[in-house]
Amino acid sequence: MFQAVLDGLLLVLEWPAIGYLFLGVLLGMFFGAVPGLSGLVGMAILRPCTFGLGPGAAFGFLLGMYAVTTTADTLASVLRADPEWDSLPEATPAGLLRLMRRCLVKDARDRVRHAGRGDPARRAGR
Repeated sequence: MFQAVLDGLLLVLEWPAIGYLFLGVLLGMFFGAVPGLSGLVGMAILRPCTFGLGPGAAFGFLLGMYAVTTTADTLASVLRADPEWDSLPEATPAGLLRLMRRCLVKDARDRVRHAGRGDPARRAGR
């Protein structure tokens, strides 16, 4: 059984299949980031394109698209609107919530670039 898994992995990592894997990642990001579409809609639209491919290339293509669907959908939703802060657990520390809000400010001049710069005590050198 281990040999079969290894053979399947090597089949996906060979040249035509790895190219289709990266193409699937790019198309999955595109379909997920476009408002009104999602990665799963992209998979449904582009699935007929896999009918003429070999099994390794088709699996790599669909795997690449599926792997980025949640990332691309999240990216589009964060760009479109503010996150639902009320859906976070009640036990979320107030400092962490404040830092997340400052990191996701829409105006780039007011946004904290990374978490290390978000702590005022750290910036003051204390």
